[in-house]
Amino acid sequence: MGQLFNVISDLKYLTEIFCMIVERPKDGEKKKSEVMDAIQDFIDKNDLPIPEPLVENVIDFLIEHVVGRMNEHIKELTEAQ
Repeated sequence: MGQLFNVISDLKYLTEIFCMIVERPKDGEKKKSEVMDAIQDFIDKNDLPIPEPLVENVIDFLIEHVVGRMNEHIKELTEAQ
């Protein structure tokens, strides 16, 4: 079980990186799909121990979480100007 938490932590880190890479105005669903595909490729290539039924839900949650934090940060920066 501890290994699963480590993997989720690693996936969160990867999600942050991929979200930053694809960031551009608009295209929210397309960007989400690009991040989802990149993370799924990473999982497949590295044979990570995430049960298949959880993969999509975990990645979807992580993307929403990371994008929400990024949007909050951008809003704070623009309001400070």
